[in-house]
Amino acid sequence: MRKIRVVRASLLLGVALVLSACGSGTSPVGVWIAPDGSKAFILDNGMCSGMYYNNGEPLDIGGGMTCAYSGNTLVVSQPPNQISYKVLYSGDTMTITNGSMSITFTRG
Repeated sequence: MRKIRVVRASLLLGVALVLSACGSGTSPVGVWIAPDGSKAFILDNGMCSGMYYNNGEPLDIGGGMTCAYSGNTLVVSQPPNQISYKVLYSGDTMTITNGSMSITFTRG
């Protein structure tokens, strides 16, 4: 009986550590607070919301939005629109840049 409890406790601890790692560090996955106070998010399946910016302003034309992340590049698509950002992390912030535009989000 004791072995089962130890295994269960170890398994639960492992799952908790994996889940906490999903929303921290240098991953864009999670909930973010935009500079205007609105919430944006990126899910691990690529669905996202509030991440498309045009001339420094959020743009949402309706329909699905997807985010693909590789290295320090974030590609946000909301057909027919698509934009690529360079991503920089510092503590609990993520700054996306595209040319002269720079938007800093705080992890929510």
